[in-house]
Amino acid sequence: MSRCLMFWLSGLVAAMPCLADFQLVADGMPKAQIVLPAGADGMLALAAKELNLYVQKMSGARLPVNTTAVPRLPVVQLGAPSAAWAAKAKLPSLTFDGFVVDSGGDHLVLAGHVPEGTLNPVYWLLEELGVRW
Repeated sequence: MSRCLMFWLSGLVAAMPCLADFQLVADGMPKAQIVLPAGADGMLALAAKELNLYVQKMSGARLPVNTTAVPRLPVVQLGAPSAAWAAKAKLPSLTFDGFVVDSGGDHLVLAGHVPEGTLNPVYWLLEELGVRW
């Protein structure tokens, strides 16, 4: 599992050492989607809302939010995509506020051990993109 990522957002680059790049927005248009697990709780919905709010403030674009990925559109998965993925990423071993960022190809996963923990990688990503509170 790659634990690195690079994001391009309307000329704004936040990078960690890795080979892949992941495009959220280009020229004010969404180039990715946010995917929540079916039956996501309020904390995951808040994570999606926060991510979209600040992406829109930076770029003018709102990312679509879905519970099922739309084909051929890169995915920002909030929360573990499956129990097998969670086990492989060792989510249960994380502290309450611990999180995992996993990227590969056209997929970016931002997940915490508990739903509240998923807010942390969203805020981390936004800080990497230049957001300051």
